[in-house]
Amino acid sequence: MVRACIDTSVYKSHSVRAAASSQARISSVPISEIISVARWSNIGTFTKFYQNKVRHEEFFCTTVIKY
Repeated sequence: MVRACIDTSVYKSHSVRAAASSQARISSVPISEIISVARWSNIGTFTKFYQNKVRHEEFFCTTVIKY
């Protein structure tokens, strides 16, 4: 992360996992695969904290692209 110029005093490895999981969902990767590969212990955690955010990001992106 340091080599990528990411401030590791702010962002930790968990941030990468969350960002990668969110991007996978935006890219239509099945939730079951995201949970397995990212080693989420509970699907509820992903859906509660990340999937909702992803839906809003998708809506924003698709809305902006339309115009």
